Amino acid sequence: MRATTDAEGCYLLSQVMAGNAVLQAWHGTSRSKARIAREFVEGETFVWDAELEPEEEASWQRFEGSLVDEDGEPLGSWELRVGDPRNARNREAPYNRIHVGDTGTFRTNRVAPGTYELFVQPVQPKIGGEVGVGKFDVASCPLRIVVPRANVPTSRLRGRVVAPPALALAGNPRCYVWVLPEGAGRADRVKCDAEGRYEAGPLQRGRYRLRTESSLFGDLSIGVIEVVDGRDVDAGTFEAPMPGTLVVTMVDAQGTRRADAWVQVRPPGDDQRGGSLEHKDGIARGNLAPGRWRVATRDLTPMAAIDVDVRSGETTDVRFVIPDGVPFVLRVSQAAQERGRMQVRWLGADGTLLRELDVRAGGTDVQLSAPAGRYSLEVVDASGRSAASVDLRAGTAPQAVELPLPAAGGR
Repeated sequence: MRATTDAEGCYLLSQVMAGNAVLQAWHGTSRSKARIAREFVEGETFVWDAELEPEEEASWQRFEGSLVDEDGEPLGSWELRVGDPRNARNREAPYNRIHVGDTGTFRTNRVAPGTYELFVQPVQPKIGGEVGVGKFDVASCPLRIVVPRANVPTSRLRGRVVAPPALALAGNPRCYVWVLPEGAGRADRVKCDAEGRYEAGPLQRGRYRLRTESSLFGDLSIGVIEVVDGRDVDAGTFEAPMPGTLVVTMVDAQGTRRADAWVQVRPPGDDQRGGSLEHKDGIARGNLAPGRWRVATRDLTPMAAIDVDVRSGETTDVRFVIPDGVPFVLRVSQAAQERGRMQVRWLGADGTLLRELDVRAGGTDVQLSAPAGRYSLEVVDASGRSAASVDLRAGTAPQAVELPLPAAGGR
């Protein structure tokens, strides 16, 4: 959440959730800021009179230059990242991403004197991964950065998605295709036109996984496509199979419908497909690809999950009993906030995955709920993997659960 100060410099943030949070004040004209980390208690009023300090020091130098290809042509629609020699995960200015304009030029906050490693990556509509372009001394600004030919997106991808004939009269719902680089790289989602045609790119050379999603037929894998430099690739026509319809009625232990419950679906295992369910009055409904799906609660709904089989052309009705939950707080410590992105997995005593969360740098505590009992908590980040057992107990106050952080520098 954010607020803008009035003419007197006063501000108000209301309905702040209890738990750890970071407050940051920034003034663009004077380029000054202040920042604190604090644990908020339910019902309290906290007053922070921020004292702004300059972001820049007198010895800092302006960081600017241009981005070109091997022929000297300017490259627009790119991002540039300055590697912090002290902390590879630092994403604070000026170490966060810098936009490269349409003319291929960039300019950002002043930085401390020295030599820095630079990285560049194309942005939409271009698709590709980040590439290191070498080390540069700030004193040499304005810089001229040459991106190797192999890393400049020059190809386009086309194809078509066709819905099952039986659903052709079901209106004209939105249909999208995901273009997912194999390995490192930023995914992109493109929209199909009224006839199911799509086009993506320019793309870097490499292999890409294609997925399509629509409320009409669900989330489906198209396949893997090889892209080479300077050529348009035709992925052909993908004919979506006839989906099934899943209807989930959420009830409590007494059989009363839970209108406040929310669920999500995805295949069990490492399959990254998802599905869209519309919720109304305790009933979730949606079309899904045929196969086995895991229905799991989300948000503040107490953790639970069931597996269901969806069959082509049929409606599968399931009754999902939502257990009573114990509210708790997943504590994101100061050390965790300084990490990069972390994937958190909450598993039941039998190993069933009940909840998966992404915690990013600077993240705050997360309010959750689950039945009392023993669970496993797994955390994965760039340093490796860690796990811990959690005994969740009923009590008058929400229990605090600490994230078990992987050892820095380990795998």
